[in-house]
Amino acid sequence: MRRKRTGTRRKTRELAVGVALFLAVAAFLVPLTAGSAASRSVGATGGDPVCVPAGTTGLTANVVAHSHQWISGYINAQGCDVGIYVGPGVTNVDIVGATVKNANDHGIFVQDTMGVKVLGDTVVHNGLAPHTCGAPPCIAEDKAIQLTGTTGVIVRDNLVLNNMADGGIGVSDDGAFDPAALAPGALHPAIGNVIMDNMIVNDSFGCGIVLAAYDAGAGVGANIVGDNLVVGSAPGTGPFVGGIVVAADTPGTWVWDNAVVGNHIYRSIIPGIVVHSNAPGDRVWNNTFAHNMIGNNGFEGPPNDPTVPTGIEVVAEAAPGEANAPILANTTLQDNSVNHDAIGVWLCDETNTMIIDLDGSAPVSVETC
Repeated sequence: MRRKRTGTRRKTRELAVGVALFLAVAAFLVPLTAGSAASRSVGATGGDPVCVPAGTTGLTANVVAHSHQWISGYINAQGCDVGIYVGPGVTNVDIVGATVKNANDHGIFVQDTMGVKVLGDTVVHNGLAPHTCGAPPCIAEDKAIQLTGTTGVIVRDNLVLNNMADGGIGVSDDGAFDPAALAPGALHPAIGNVIMDNMIVNDSFGCGIVLAAYDAGAGVGANIVGDNLVVGSAPGTGPFVGGIVVAADTPGTWVWDNAVVGNHIYRSIIPGIVVHSNAPGDRVWNNTFAHNMIGNNGFEGPPNDPTVPTGIEVVAEAAPGEANAPILANTTLQDNSVNHDAIGVWLCDETNTMIIDLDGSAPVSVETC
């Protein structure tokens, strides 16, 4: 096998300053307690849930938020597609200390808005009757907590456990293809959201945390994924996929300037961290992955992905001779530790990946396709 070490130390100081700035911004934006609220909504504790339309998504919800609302308590969304829905333009909503269970799809779904905090919630046992993508209409990102087209939304200190549709926490753009709903949305990027200090454990059939772009002209940029614990069910066992994914998924989409820092990622079916530029015209650039602890993960397979357990993969899924091939450039990997995997970092068709101080026990530190 060929071994390749890419990058230099010439930008170590600049990167360290950049990561420190990201974390400082996160600390500023994410208070440990919710702010003041104009009203308080407590979930029902008994009786049959009432399901109402979740805006224009084509889904139903047990709780539809309004601006300046504080939502807490027990939310039993049995029979509804969504537990709590925060729709376009609904701002200054705090979802604090809630337990959200039994939704068909998302436990919490926040769309096309800002000024929302999801703090200290337990989101468990959702995805009971999901709109999976075996046949349309379907939901491509059916996460337990889903942010779509949002700016500056904070998701912190939540337990995301035993959800059964499509993994744990998702951040995506919105548009003609709304990856989190049945009906189209308005064109909005996902920018400056913070996903921090969450526990994502034993969530089935999808990845632990996903940042994914689906709509050309929108994109996913400058989000922070920090200090989360993500645990899957280990390679070959399933169904808890685990892992953290940053990807441009459909043609002509963009993903840039995201920071994935200080996470603990174990027992993923896929590599612990996956960075993908998947389709023609996709552009993924300037994303940073630093100080992550990664171990006991899996792989994805040919033609461009590794076939043995791998900690981090950075892959542009380009076919030979493909017109307008996807681009994946200027990824920074600093001070990550990969243990109990065969390969530390796998690179394929990317450019200008900088690897600084890769630690751990992987027999092959860096391998190329």
